[in-house]
Amino acid sequence: MTEHVDTHGKPDCAADTVEVTVSGLVEQGGRVVVPAPATVAKVLEAAGGFTHAEHKWPLGVLTVRRLDPSGGRTWRFHTATRAPEEWEGFRLQKGDMLTVQRILEERHR
Repeated sequence: MTEHVDTHGKPDCAADTVEVTVSGLVEQGGRVVVPAPATVAKVLEAAGGFTHAEHKWPLGVLTVRRLDPSGGRTWRFHTATRAPEEWEGFRLQKGDMLTVQRILEERHR
């Protein structure tokens, strides 16, 4: 898919793409635009994936925040206790915010 740029230098978010803000422990935080349907897995891939600490084991939380006229909603996925299939396919909407948090524990060798 080709990315179009408008006269203001911002990506043109066509109807077949979704723009989401990613923050926390990802390689490249900020706004990402992915093809619809946007899933957590697609957005994480577009953000370069999780950051890693070589001697630590990631046990984390993915938080999705959605603002809407009714006040918004929040979903939390505990990656240590839920299978990836339970959160990777979660569908994101335009304007959602995905935050990656990590709880670090020493890895025993």
